[in-house]
Order: sequence, then C-alpha cells, then structure tokens
Amino acid sequence: MRLTHLMTPSWKRLTQPGPWLLVGVLGALWLGGAALIDGRWPTLREGLSPVLFLVLVLATGPWPWQWTGDDRSRAPLLRGLLQALPWSALLLSPILGGFALGGCGFGCEHTCVGGLPPRLLVLVGTSLAFSLLGGWLLCERDFEAGRADGQSRLAREAQGRALQSQMHPHVLYNALSGIAEMAREDGPATEEAIVGLAQALRQLTQHAAQLEAPLREERQLIEALLRLEQLRLGDRLRVQWVWDASLEATELPPLLLQPLVENALKHGIGPCREGGDLVIGLQREGEGLHLWVANTGRPLAEAPAERTGLSNLRQRLALRGEEGLSFHLGRDGDWTVAELRTGGARG
Repeated sequence: MRLTHLMTPSWKRLTQPGPWLLVGVLGALWLGGAALIDGRWPTLREGLSPVLFLVLVLATGPWPWQWTGDDRSRAPLLRGLLQALPWSALLLSPILGGFALGGCGFGCEHTCVGGLPPRLLVLVGTSLAFSLLGGWLLCERDFEAGRADGQSRLAREAQGRALQSQMHPHVLYNALSGIAEMAREDGPATEEAIVGLAQALRQLTQHAAQLEAPLREERQLIEALLRLEQLRLGDRLRVQWVWDASLEATELPPLLLQPLVENALKHGIGPCREGGDLVIGLQREGEGLHLWVANTGRPLAEAPAERTGLSNLRQRLALRGEEGLSFHLGRDGDWTVAELRTGGARG
C-alpha cells in the first residue's frame, strides 16, 4: 500500500464505534490497574498519556505493516516487523513524556534501576509489545475487510453485467418486431431498417460491455435506435432533445436512458394512432444530474406493470444504490415522465 492510501482504512477505523469502545475499555483497565498498584487514582496528566497512546495505535499502528510502496495491501512479515519497531517506539512518546513530567500512570516514585523505575520498564515493554501486536492485528483486519469489499464489488459488477447482457436480446426483439411490421408495407424502408439495426446492435454491444460509459455514447445509441423507429412511425414520432452537451463526458452505467426511451415508444407513442412527442433531457441539478424521458400518446396506467426493460433498470440501480442513483416513473398532465437522478457522477 502506498503512503497516500494509508489514510482511508485509518479513517474508517476512527469512524466506527467498535474500536473506540476497545480504547475505552483498555484505557479503563490501564487506569484501574494503576490505582490498584499505587493505592491512588492517576492524575489527569498521568491518565491521558496511556489513552493518547491507545488512540495513536488505533489510528496509525497498522501503517508500518501496510506500507509497501506499491499496490500490495500489506508488507511481508519480516519487513513489517522491521518497520513497526521504530514506529511503535515513536508511539510510546506520550508515555515517556508523561514519565519525564513526573508520572507514567503507574506511580513511578519508587525504586529505580539504572535511573529508570522498574515499573516504567515493564510498562514500556508491555506497551511496545501491545503496539506491535495491535498494529499487526489491525492490519490483518483491514486486509480482510478490503478483500471482502473487493469480493462484494466483483459480485455486484458480475450481476450488473448479467443484467446488462439481458438487454441485448430484449432490444433486438423489439427492433425486429418493428421491422416485421414495416416489411408488410414498405420493402425499401425495411432494407434500410435492417442495415440501421446492424449498426445499432454494434453500438449496443460496445456500449453495454462497459461498467461505466460517457453519456455521449448513450445518446449516440439512442439516436441510432430512434432512426429505426422513425422509419416505422414517420411523422407520428416527434423527438426533441433538451440536452446539456457540456455534461456528455459524465460517466454513468450504460443503458440508463435507452430502456426509458424504449418504454415510451412501445407503450406510449406506438399504440396511439396520432403518435406523440418524445422529449429526452439532461441537465445539472445541484451536485448531481437530472435525466428524463417524457412522452405523450397513450397515458400511463394508474398501476403500470413494469416489463423487462424497466425491471432490469431498477435492479441495476439497486446494485449501485450507494452512489445515489434513483428512478421515478409517473404522470404530469398529459405526459408520462421517467426520471433518473444522481447524487454525483464522474465527469
């Protein structure tokens, strides 16, 4: 692990109640032991020294075991021990400082050996061993937690890819259904649609293979699919983009808007004899983004049944719920509006 990465696991430890509870228990045992040995409670200065030492071990004790200078999560045992020895000695400074000021937490006003109270020697040796062992145990804990997080992330990615792959046959099925309708009425347009479908499927395959992709690619894919629908629906389909091009470089999971557009065409505009309007939007909203697809035509049912596209989308968003992606489908007057909001995205 590199020096710049050491702060992340330390911050996680310091924001969890469990380690602080352990510091409190050990600190209480330390101070209680001092009171039993000397028959008096340590002074505030004497009591703060060991507590500060425990906090330093909690926050930084694993660092020498974790620092490798490369992408490895922990150092080999011998290297970690050689790095931990001087670091642990440095962490002892609060206790040694307390002794220099006249107290170490164990009433060192007694017989000295070589100028040092025997109890201080025992205290320093015990604290050094505690620092080494505690740092190593915390390092192992961080390593196991990191591995578990990595496995969980890989599982979510695999599930997300599986859900994305389900969209391929679904999109193909809907496109072929539209082309089949067209073939009975307009042969040349059907040939043009088949060529356009091949190009759209190539874009779809490349786009859906990514875990995250620029919104620019999502728009290009939708435009290719809309060209096919325009051949089938003609003037019945009226498309408007309310699209902030400055946000197109933002990366989000692929196939977020495509199922919303498909749903609007299949269940709103397509079944309506007069057709309808389709509006596709992207804008900044606070620190996140607001994406939406709105359509007229057949109104949204009071209790709409979610089919493959929207159900798939909800499942994929649930896998990334920690990133603040949310989805809502509802009515606004004569319009059916499907909205996506992000709490923040890379761009």
